[in-house]
Amino acid sequence: MAAHPDASAVCDTAGVALSYAELWERSGWLAADLAGRGIGAGDRVALALGRSVDFVVAVLGVIRAGAAYIPLDPMAPPERVEGILADAEPAVILAASNPSPALPPTRTTPVTGLPDRDPGTPVPDPAADPESVFYIGFTSGSTGRPKGVMIPHRAVERFATAPNYLRFEPGLRVACLGNPAFDIILFEVWTTLAGGGTAVVLPDAVDIPIADWAAVLSEQRIDTLFLTTALLEMIVRENPSAFASVRSVIFGGDVVDPGALRAIRAARPPHELVHVYGPTETATFASSHLCRGEDLRDAHRVPIGKAVQSTTLSLRDADLRPVPSGEVGEICIGGPQVALGYLGLPELTAERFSVLPDGERIYRTGDLGRLLPDGTYDFQGRVDRQVKVRGYRVELGEVEAAALRTGLVAAVAVERTGEGPEAHLVGFAAPTPESDSTDPVADLIKALSRTLPEYMVPHRWRLFPTLPINSNGKVDRTGLVAGLAESANTTAADAAHGASSGAAPVDAEAGAGTGPADPEAELCALLCEVVAGVLHLPQVKPEDNFLDLGGTSILALQTASRLRKALTSDVLLNPAEILFADSLRELSRSLLDPTDAVR
Repeated sequence: MAAHPDASAVCDTAGVALSYAELWERSGWLAADLAGRGIGAGDRVALALGRSVDFVVAVLGVIRAGAAYIPLDPMAPPERVEGILADAEPAVILAASNPSPALPPTRTTPVTGLPDRDPGTPVPDPAADPESVFYIGFTSGSTGRPKGVMIPHRAVERFATAPNYLRFEPGLRVACLGNPAFDIILFEVWTTLAGGGTAVVLPDAVDIPIADWAAVLSEQRIDTLFLTTALLEMIVRENPSAFASVRSVIFGGDVVDPGALRAIRAARPPHELVHVYGPTETATFASSHLCRGEDLRDAHRVPIGKAVQSTTLSLRDADLRPVPSGEVGEICIGGPQVALGYLGLPELTAERFSVLPDGERIYRTGDLGRLLPDGTYDFQGRVDRQVKVRGYRVELGEVEAAALRTGLVAAVAVERTGEGPEAHLVGFAAPTPESDSTDPVADLIKALSRTLPEYMVPHRWRLFPTLPINSNGKVDRTGLVAGLAESANTTAADAAHGASSGAAPVDAEAGAGTGPADPEAELCALLCEVVAGVLHLPQVKPEDNFLDLGGTSILALQTASRLRKALTSDVLLNPAEILFADSLRELSRSLLDPTDAVR
């Protein structure tokens, strides 16, 4: 920061910007304010600021005070935030005037905002212990509660300085698009600041129409950005040249379709296209792979690559013995970026973090991999029931536990179905006999939405008197998922409600055979056709709800893009409207009458 004090450190699309000198000054005000409250080394500060310029000020100020920060998920419902605050025990919550996420009314932790002036007290200058906690990131937990991953200073220093997976130089403008509660913010903020770049805070991805991505990236002069694999594939399907103005595109979070990368390369590709891999427990990226055109030409899979700087990768069996070359083993990660463990969970820490005979401490990822002849690693799946949905890590057991806690179901199984952008969660449940709910699916979704973030709530459910059992006496998960394919001629909503009433699902479209009688009916028919194409359903009805059909925020982006292309009139469609509309008919009505828009 001292080398280029007047250079731009952080900005947003609304015109708010801070130079490195201004960022240092404002973060110093916060550090002094926290110190004045007695907050310093060993303390924790929760952040309810969303992704913003103030968030960048806050994380730097907390670290300068000697404390650790806990970023809260803007999408998390109050009950989930309450559980995180109870586990983390922060000394204070830093929040905007309109906190993101909404804070639970039952909280006991004091809340304050960022100081807007120098408090007049000395700025602390603590010597950071490399083993002290830098931040705590909460991820999905198989026990039914999110678990806090404690990332130390040494891990962030290893990750943020001198990255070897891309060329980074002062002045680069890096898109800040990620959920601030997740580890990608280490790249978007800390790697950017450590390299003398500018963190450019962009709107939420769902608020950027796919057709506008190229313009947004060009107008904001973005040099480097990270996208989840699902979002990358979605954008490429609609506009493969969207990244023409970008120098480096980094992506990861799920298995990638090589065809999407070939489409980028065949259009107007960025200079660098980098596939990265790494769990929260190892401070974001642990490996990387530069995707070259010649390597993608006939590829059926894209490897996760080789270890990044100061990191080790190895494949081991259940007893931590190295597996023979070419065989599948569990991916284990070592090096200074390995987390301290899980907050308040010593047994789980001991299970997932191990020390090898040579003294190296490793994290057992639960991911399976295979070493390829060229020395790169190939992802081969999971050893447990953890899945990725839109780049977010989801423990299916946590979703199932939350469903059982509602008291609405006696048995439940949750699985991921679909690949890439179409991946979503599907629930299978047996309602409790004593339940008097007239709409158990709607009640269950409503109850889960109070405790789980949106991406963890299945909006597609099938109900059974009892869940089917396989020959081993366990729930027949394979059969349940296969049953979805067999019943592909029914919509998700009909399948759910039909199962709950005992009636066979029936597909029918309002007005079928009579033709659209007015502009609203015509638009609704087109909307149903577009949604059916995006969600790969044979038929969709005006009464259907986009989320109930298996829609997600990323699929809403694709729906909006395709509808714009299909329409000849200047109908404006925000992807958020697709998500919030009660039905496709209501959405059609709001599009024709903006005064009746869904908000």
